[in-house]
Amino acid sequence: MGGGVSEEIRERINPLLEKLSAEDQLEKPILKAVEELTKYSGIEPDGFIPTEIGAGNMAVSLFAAAMLDKFVIDGDCCGRAKPMISI
Repeated sequence: MGGGVSEEIRERINPLLEKLSAEDQLEKPILKAVEELTKYSGIEPDGFIPTEIGAGNMAVSLFAAAMLDKFVIDGDCCGRAKPMISI
């Protein structure tokens, strides 16, 4: 959730990404993230809750849910509270 990544964070992440092959960098990172979080926590998620529609958040959540056969709950709190903002 949120918009963009600061330059400071990019500088910290880039050395880690450079250790991965180009194929691994593009190979569905959200699925790898879910796998690692599941291993770390010992809890497999039942579903995903994107908290906002913008910046790819909804698409990534829908993709992960579809690939892992999980549920998605619309967690965007704006809903009809801002009917004049078009998305």
